[in-house]
Amino acid sequence: VTWAPALRFFLVTATLEDGIGVFAVDARATGLRLVDTWSDSLSLRGSGSFDVVLEDVFVPEEWFVERRAAGQPKRGSLPAAWPTCAFAAVYLGIGQGALEAIARYSTQRVPTALGKPIAELPHIQRMIGQMDATLRAARAVLNEATWRWSHHPEQRADMEAELAAAKHLCTNAAITVTDLAMRAAGAAGLERKLPLERYLRDARAGLMHPPQDDRALELMGKAAIQRALTHTSHG
Repeated sequence: VTWAPALRFFLVTATLEDGIGVFAVDARATGLRLVDTWSDSLSLRGSGSFDVVLEDVFVPEEWFVERRAAGQPKRGSLPAAWPTCAFAAVYLGIGQGALEAIARYSTQRVPTALGKPIAELPHIQRMIGQMDATLRAARAVLNEATWRWSHHPEQRADMEAELAAAKHLCTNAAITVTDLAMRAAGAAGLERKLPLERYLRDARAGLMHPPQDDRALELMGKAAIQRALTHTSHG
């Protein structure tokens, strides 16, 4: 559970005789403990991610918050828009931070042999331009998906592929941009006085959040095939 030490309650899923139950569990309950299993992990050291262990924890009946049949989706027929877009936005922000950091650094870095800031070098300008273009494209897809979700709720059930595309593009944009920023900075990018080495690590975690790339591309591919079939039948 991410941010586990800061939470007051946990939502825990349990198997019942007649299906699946979801329970609210007080973080202070006797028998509940947190196990630090993620503080040494790449990109997750500051996320407060802990395993939550429950041993003979009593949960009052009024904290039984949901019952559903086995195999029934957690959110009915709607895709998980909030976490998917939140992941996309977080990693897009990391990429934007890398772009701004390398842009500032390029105006400050004046090699003795060059006698002017590296920001004036065409190949540095091209690299920063590529970073900007990559982020612009990903941001446009994310903005379109969130706008459509907010303004056309009747379409939400069919937006899984669109949401997956936004997450896929934003997380991979962050990886691309942080890599380019490190290359543009050169050896200085390895030092802690610049945030680039941290951004490079942070961006990698985006690949692990759902939907992961394989699943996202699968959803996008199925949707594209369906659109093609629909257009063919209409034609």
